[in-house]
Formats: sequence, structure tokens, C-alpha cells
Amino acid sequence: MEKGDNRLQEPPFALPFDTIINGKYYIEKVLGFGGFGITYQGYNLDNSEAVAIKEYYPSGMVSRTPGSTAVIVNSKSGQFRKEKEKFLQEARIIYSCKNEHLLQIYSLFEENGTAYYAMELLQGRDLMHYIKENGGRISWFELRPYMLQIMDALNTVHVAGVIHRDISPDNIYICSNGFAKLIDFGAARSLDGNKSMSVILKKGYAPPEQYQSKGKQGAWTDVYALGGTMYRAITGVMPVESIERVRKDTLVPPSAYVQDLPPEVDRAIMKALNINERERFQTMEEFRNVIRASDPGIGRISFGDKLKTMFQGFNKPRTDYGYEANPYAGNVLAQNACLIGRSGLYSFQNFPLDRNICIGRDPKSCNIVYPKGTPGISKIHCQIFFEPRGFSLLLIDCGSTCGTYLNDFKLNPGIPNQLKHGDIIRFGADNVFEVSFLV
Repeated sequence: MEKGDNRLQEPPFALPFDTIINGKYYIEKVLGFGGFGITYQGYNLDNSEAVAIKEYYPSGMVSRTPGSTAVIVNSKSGQFRKEKEKFLQEARIIYSCKNEHLLQIYSLFEENGTAYYAMELLQGRDLMHYIKENGGRISWFELRPYMLQIMDALNTVHVAGVIHRDISPDNIYICSNGFAKLIDFGAARSLDGNKSMSVILKKGYAPPEQYQSKGKQGAWTDVYALGGTMYRAITGVMPVESIERVRKDTLVPPSAYVQDLPPEVDRAIMKALNINERERFQTMEEFRNVIRASDPGIGRISFGDKLKTMFQGFNKPRTDYGYEANPYAGNVLAQNACLIGRSGLYSFQNFPLDRNICIGRDPKSCNIVYPKGTPGISKIHCQIFFEPRGFSLLLIDCGSTCGTYLNDFKLNPGIPNQLKHGDIIRFGADNVFEVSFLV
């Protein structure tokens, strides 16, 4: 949009095109709006980085003359200031939470009589759209990595003393790089048992305690909503509204719709959806631990069989990053080293390291192959090989999008790292291998 364009944004009460706020954020267009505020797309004039900007614009409390920037407070100014401070306080908490599956907030500021925060601009679509694109439901095998990522994010938020209160497929974003991110903290509140909370809910995902301003809400409230999200994603059916279940519980287990669902997952989802908060998982960590230990579901065996076939024919040395890889290093270490799957698609499977290992989604280049669309794994992700001059085993990240982690340290792409017995390699959503030297 060129300077001087007189067209109004949609909605017309949004900031005008070409507005610059906080001295550096250029407003391009409206991305969306709701009861709590307006989200804009723009960019940082200092570094040309694309950003999203959330404006506190509570429906019914404020208004704005079309074409202007300042908000007009319609309600009592004291109430508006109090609610605006809540908006900023919750944003500050999320800003302080460091987790790669939480929306990253860059800055918070006040201007035009209201408050804003600038955050990363995500590329992808929300989980609900993703489900609809895949015929109305997705497999547990496909959903599980995303849920583990969101559970990790929620655990971080809960430890910081905040509950989300609005978890649903609409507020989980599947990024184009395969990562899931938790978004929209407009309904989030601090965990304080002495204060009542506003009644904000989504039917099918909100537990009974969320229907009351003085209902006892906590981590278990988000547990229910995430259980409902899982239920909807894998069955294609919206869970029965919790307030109806209090009178007569007609919710059937997800296994009634999904025949190949692992039994432990079926039980975990139903426990998360218990209408009695005391009978649910009390923390997100408890829920996550059960899901993390669960069977990934259909898909593991077929890919394991594919791996065995590819292992038999893989003998081509690779020369990435200037190191000549030896497919059969003739030493005791090579003959006794193995890679043990500890979590993820290849959990509990062992792979001998008597030849080069290439991990990724490209079946033509890799011999540990992950399915297309696996979160956080690149086509050629990382490589393990022997450096024959030193008889040492090396791990190298091949420029992957989301990184390779060795003992929880992210590797620099293209830099070989020597492996030792007991080392832990992690990549993607939930893929963990242990290095073992059986000498």
C-alpha cells in the first residue's frame, strides 16, 4: 500500500494503513480480530524483519474513529486500565517463558491510549485447518509429535504460574517448518486461588470449572482442553460439552472411532477429559509423561521394515563437509558401536554403526528414514560416520532447519562432533537416540 492511500482497514476501527508505532513497527494489514484485540502484520523498520503486532482493543470497552490511531475509552477508565494491565502482564509472563513451542514476543509497549506487543510472524496454519485439509481427522501417529511439543510449552507456562484457558485446535499453530506453537494468550490468567476468573470458554474444550467465575482452575483445566483437542483431532468428533456431561455423561472413548489407537493413549485422553478435576492429570508434566511413553501408533512397523531393507543396500560413502566417510571402518569400535532408539518413531530399535548413517526424510539419501511431514526433521537432517584417521565416530548436522542436539546442546551445522558412549542425540519433536559402544 502506497503512502497517502485513503482506504480503510477491515475492520474500519483498526489502525490505518502505513501507521508506524513504537517508532519502528510499520503496519501493513489486519490479520485478524476478536473480543480482546486486533492482530496486524507488519515489519520492523530497523531490520526489515516481518512481525505480527497484537493491539489491546477490548470489544465494547473502546472505539476508534476510522482513519485515526487513538482509542476512545467507552467504559470507566479505571476498568480499562486494570484490564490493559492484565493484557500486558500476561504478555510479560509469556515474554519471560523460553520455549521454542511458544510464540516469541519481541517487545511490549503502550501507545495511542492502549497497549501492544510485537511477536514473531508465523507461517503455516492452525491445527483446525490442518485437520480439515486432511479429511476431518488425522492419525495418532501424525498428531502425537505435535501434542508432545504443545505439552512441553504448556508445562513451561504452568511452571511460570499461568494457565492458558483457551486451548483448542484453533490456538495450536502448525508452522511450515514442522514445529507446533501455542498461540493466543488472550484468555490466560495467573494462577491465584484467591481470585475469581472471567468466564471464557469454548464448548467441547472447556471443563466444568471454567463455566464458573469462582471455579477452581489450574493446570488440570488446560489438561482437559488439550485432551479435548486430541479427541477432536483423531476422531473427527467434537467432545460432548462438559456441562452436559455433568448431568449425564455420554462421552465415548476415542477408541470407539479409532480402531488402531494404542490403549494407553485411549485411557490417557479419557482421564484428561474426566469431568471431576481431581480425577484428571493434575499437571501437564504427568499427562506428557504418559503420552511420551506411549506407542507412536500405526506407521512404526512399516518404516522399520523399510529401514532394514535400506540398511542392506546402503554402502555408498558420503563426502559432506570435507570429511571422507568410511562405510566399513575396520576397527573394533566400528564393529561394536550401535545406535539405540530411546524415543520417537524408532523407539527400542538398535542400529549397528558399522557403516555411515544418514538421517532424514529423503529415502534416496538416508538409511534412517522418517515419513514426509514429520515435524522438525529435514530431508537430510544429520549424519554419523567414522573418521578413519582417528578411529573416532563423528556426528554432523547437515544444515537442518530445526537443528540437531547432542546432550541437549544444539550443534552448529557442518561442524563434526566426536561421539562417545552414552551420548544422547535428539532432533525433531520426540526423536531420541543413545550411542552405545559395546566394547
